[in-house]
Amino acid sequence: MREKFNFEAAVALWTEVYTRGFDNWECPDEVVRIAAMCGLGVLTIEAKNDAVKAIRNDYCVNGRYSRELYNRLLPSVCAPKWANYLLAAAMRYPPGKDDYPMRARAPLLPGRTA
Repeated sequence: MREKFNFEAAVALWTEVYTRGFDNWECPDEVVRIAAMCGLGVLTIEAKNDAVKAIRNDYCVNGRYSRELYNRLLPSVCAPKWANYLLAAAMRYPPGKDDYPMRARAPLLPGRTA
């Protein structure tokens, strides 16, 4: 999995996401999008949630997201960290062997049962 992950692309994408500002992105959506765009493929729910939690912890105080902490983050520091969080979560919670790719069912013909 690590060899398929395009770390540089992930860092560039996380930098772009960070520069949108505190209110202009949804962490779960971006985790899924960046994972797909950087070679990790489809994340499990557990991997997505783990990555989201790790990323949000970088700007969370007492269970609340802090705009002030977010604004103090440096993209050159947080983007590589967030890329690593994403990779670590994907490796910690890989999809099952038979989950993807999904196999197409044989077409049903009239008069025949599956």
